This record gives sequence, structure tokens and C-alpha cells, in this order.
Amino acid sequence: MNILFLLKYYKIGGVETVTHVLANKFQSEYHNCTIFCLSHSRDTIFPSLRKDVTLIFSQETSNKEVIKELRYILLEKHIDIVINQSGHLMSVMRLLEMAKEGLSIKTISIYHNMPNLPSSKSTKSSLSIGHVRFLIQQLKSRYGMRYIYKHSDLFCLLSKSFVNRFSSYTKCKELSKLRVIPNPITIATSSMPLKKEKEVIYVGRVDTQQKRAKRLIKVWALLEKAFPEWKFSIVGDGSALDDLKKEVHRLDLKRVCFTGFCNPLDYYKRASLLLLTSEYEGFPLVLLEAMTNYCIPVVYGSFPSVYDIIDSGKDGIIVPYCKDGFRAIEMANELKTLMANEAKISEMAHAASTKSEQFTVDAIYQLWMKVFNGLKL
Repeated sequence: MNILFLLKYYKIGGVETVTHVLANKFQSEYHNCTIFCLSHSRDTIFPSLRKDVTLIFSQETSNKEVIKELRYILLEKHIDIVINQSGHLMSVMRLLEMAKEGLSIKTISIYHNMPNLPSSKSTKSSLSIGHVRFLIQQLKSRYGMRYIYKHSDLFCLLSKSFVNRFSSYTKCKELSKLRVIPNPITIATSSMPLKKEKEVIYVGRVDTQQKRAKRLIKVWALLEKAFPEWKFSIVGDGSALDDLKKEVHRLDLKRVCFTGFCNPLDYYKRASLLLLTSEYEGFPLVLLEAMTNYCIPVVYGSFPSVYDIIDSGKDGIIVPYCKDGFRAIEMANELKTLMANEAKISEMAHAASTKSEQFTVDAIYQLWMKVFNGLKL
């Protein structure tokens, strides 16, 4: 089977990483994979991509020339299926439609987030310029996603919990083209070390709107004095990093380490616990990356897909979402219980690793094969 992954952007990010992992797997199973990117990025090329996977950047600037270029690739590579990784961008779908006009090529579009993600602006009642822009953006996104669904052969979401949200958001009532395929784990799996270090980690972008990074410091401030043998490492970079460092200094916290942007694998391997305090998420791979390396996730339950990943109390902890606002003391209390019980940490770490096996690339590949086999090529 000849498969083309279509990307709007090519940068260091989750969608690109998942694309690489899937393309490598499909290629290893004797499919022929091509990745076509509509825009060139200055980011470093991922070294993980197999040499026999074709990676092409569009060299054209006008839509007319991009369409011609894409059509040439579709024909030259004898493409059977296009996996459109931009399930919310109507502009990408329109280009693809024109490029494959008259060709018997199937399109599977994927939305890599939770439909109708909340925004801090969405709660404002005033018609400020920012709020009006947000409403316009929401209308464009809603219409675009509905258009893409109607013009795709299949449309994939990352979680069963997203199906009703998708229907409500797009106003699509006929959902026969919907499929659910989670993203696979994209990081190496390690064996359980003889002993995990007494370390809590956060891995991800450091911001205040989605990730709510200041919550991490509020939680750690309630723990540091009570657990002098433990430390907290923040693995990542972002717009709120400087403010976070100032907050750590203001609170006189002594055992907080900022690593900046780096490969988190070594931190997953050695740390006992992972924190996630986001106000919203789609399907965060950081949880599975931690779990496959025996690192227990402790997560704020602000997004429905977390219940697909974690069985709270068994292979991780979900701190229930509170509509009145995040309560650092509740998460700190859950952490205290674990940090004081090495036997429980060991038990949950093994359960977390076992749970993550449901999301290995081999397991997700089988789901993709079922979807492919359901298409009449």
C-alpha cells in the first residue's frame, strides 16, 4: 500500500513525531510511505526517520503551483491513501481535493486535539476585541472541521470521549465516517530500574494559558519541606519560564531544577512521579511516555481522554476537575500519600508500564490496519 502523510507545517512537535513513528512502522511492514509538507521549517530534521521514507518539502509559494506539485507526487508515488494530519484546516483539505481530482485516492483526516478546546477568552461575557476574534476563530474552526469531515473518506479522533464533543461542535449528526485511533507512544521504553530516584518531574511546554505552569510550583511548595529527600525537575521551555523561576526564588524553594528543552527520556527513566496540571489537553503523549518508563502520572482531570489512559488509584492518579478552580492542596495530598509509600510507588509503576502496552506502536498499527482494510481501495 502506498501512503502519503500530508502536513501543513514541519516543526519539532507532537504531530510531526507521531507522523515519523507511524511512517517508520508502516514502512517496516512493507508499505511505501511519503511525507509531504506544505511549508518548509527551519527546525532540525528528526533523525529518527527511516532512510527509505520519502520526505518532501513543497518548494512552491502559490496555491496553484502547490496543487500541481502535490498531484505530481500522488501520481508518481501511486498513492492509495492520504493521511491528512490537519483535520481542522480547511485550506489544506481544499488543496488536497484539487490535487487528487479525478483520482481514486482515499483520504483519512485526523484531528490531533480535543474538539472545542476551551480558552480563557471563551468565558468572558464582554464583547472585547479579543473575545470577538476568539468567536470568529471558533466559527472558522467549526466550519472547517465539518467541511473536512464531509469531504474525507474517514475522520479519526484520538479518544472515544471526543465523539460526542465532535458532534456537538461541528453539528454533524451522521457519524458513520468517524473512527477512534489513539496516537502511539513515541519514545523508547526502558526496563524497571532497581530503584527509582525520589524525583517528581514535569515534562512539556512551560506556559500559563494551557499548561498552567504556576500550578506546578504551588503544588511543590506544599511538599518540599515535608519531603527533604525529594526534588522537582521541570523539563521543558516556554514563555512562562522566567516568571516561573522568579516564583521559585520568591518562595525560596531549594530543590527545583529547570532543565530547559531536552530529551526527557533519562528523566522518565529515573523519576518516580510525573505531574500534569493543565487546564485542558487533547491526548497528551507525555503520560504514556512516563508510564512506559515506570513513572507514575499524577494528573489534573481537566480533559476527558485522561480516563482512557489512567485507571486512577491503580496505574496513576487523577485529581478530579473542580469548576471552581484548581486546588493545589488536593494534588499535594495525593502526592504526599505516594511519596511516603515506596511499596505503593513500585506497585503502581509496574501497573502503569503494563497499561502503556495498549498504546505501543505495534498495538496502534493494528488499529490502523483495521481502518485501512475497511476502505474499498
